[in-house]
Amino acid sequence: MQCQKCHTTFEIVAIANGEEYVCSHCAHLLYKNENGKIIFLNAIIQDENKKVDSDSIEKISREKEIRFKELQDRKEKENEFRVRFLQEKLAFEQEEAIRKQKAREEQERLLQIQIEEEKKIKEQLLQIQREKEQLEYEQYKKEQFEIESKKIAWNQEEIKQLIAIQIAEETKKQETLLFSKLENEKNLQLQLDEERKKRELVELELQKLQSLENNQNQTAVAEGISAHTKPQIQFSAGKQTPIQKKSSKAYLKFVLPVLTVILVALAAIKYQQIFSIINTVSKEKNILAKSDSNLSDFTITQLNDDTIFIQKIKNTLLKNGILSWNKIIMDDIKNIEIINKLSATNYDAEVHLEDKDGTKSTAMIRINTIDLENITTRKITYSNIAPVNAWFSFSTIPNCTIQINTHNNPIQLKTCMDCPIKKYVCNETNEIQLEFATNFSIKSDNKYDAIVDFSYTPN
Repeated sequence: MQCQKCHTTFEIVAIANGEEYVCSHCAHLLYKNENGKIIFLNAIIQDENKKVDSDSIEKISREKEIRFKELQDRKEKENEFRVRFLQEKLAFEQEEAIRKQKAREEQERLLQIQIEEEKKIKEQLLQIQREKEQLEYEQYKKEQFEIESKKIAWNQEEIKQLIAIQIAEETKKQETLLFSKLENEKNLQLQLDEERKKRELVELELQKLQSLENNQNQTAVAEGISAHTKPQIQFSAGKQTPIQKKSSKAYLKFVLPVLTVILVALAAIKYQQIFSIINTVSKEKNILAKSDSNLSDFTITQLNDDTIFIQKIKNTLLKNGILSWNKIIMDDIKNIEIINKLSATNYDAEVHLEDKDGTKSTAMIRINTIDLENITTRKITYSNIAPVNAWFSFSTIPNCTIQINTHNNPIQLKTCMDCPIKKYVCNETNEIQLEFATNFSIKSDNKYDAIVDFSYTPN
């Protein structure tokens, strides 16, 4: 049969109820199945009589049924294939997920090993840096000791003169104190002599009273003996004698407590004067010692040993901060040491800082012992690692002069990605001053990582 539109020859195939068959060349509708009947629409039947006999219709029906069954079988096979394909796909995806999980675990294990190795390398580098810093610190202390020794040698004569003057002043003060003490002792001796004379007078009065009492007792005994011969006359006299004896005893009982109170009062006055003299002398000594100590300067050793003074410096740093260092906490301050004396009140100190992330720095500060609130940063130094096969970049501190110390390690340095590379080698005795730039990138110029110190001095 042929298409009515494009005359393309086609064969009749079985279609299901409600389906349509179109031309494969022009997509024109040829026939369709309605309620089990084939209805031709745009097909040209190639028959001489243009009639379809019953055999052809039956043949077409059988072919249609056969094709319908084949279509059903094909659909079932496609469904089975689809199910099997999905199962195989799911199994493959599960195997792929297991393989990826194993690969991920292996990658994490390798990454952990690499992190541990890098950590070990970093610890080794830090240990090397600590050893270098310790050696440098010992060298610095040695140099400072030599400087101090030279200063002491230079000022030896002046120190001797100052010591002689201080000895003369101290001798004069001691003589003054001794003279004052002798005067006080002389006055005290006079008072004691007066007290002794008063006490002797009191004892003399007591002796007189005692002798008077004894005489009265003897008179009373004699009168009692004569009473046996003259009872009439002695009656009145014997009556009078006990009255006199009673009055003398009463007088003696009254005088003794009064004398005791007087002696106690005199003793209290004497000891009070002695204690007042001793307190006066001790106060004068304390006042002289205090005024003398105020005139002397503090030494570096005294300030480093004064924990209260060091704690005041730490409190000021916590409040005012240090150049370029973030908010300081007490744990960041590892050590403070006074290293140089500029005048009687001005000193240079070195502050070692380290935060919880491992960032280290050494700052040089200026201290005034009278005004500890006025602490200024003179210089601050950071240590950076120049790696072998990579560039390490960082930002600089503005408004500062920059110097580097490579510790005799050759390095490469540039200030931007396309800037020319410069090479440097130096140490602490010949540090190199760099032109200011907002950023630096450094890299080692040999096969070892290099530690480079960058020092910033405010302009």
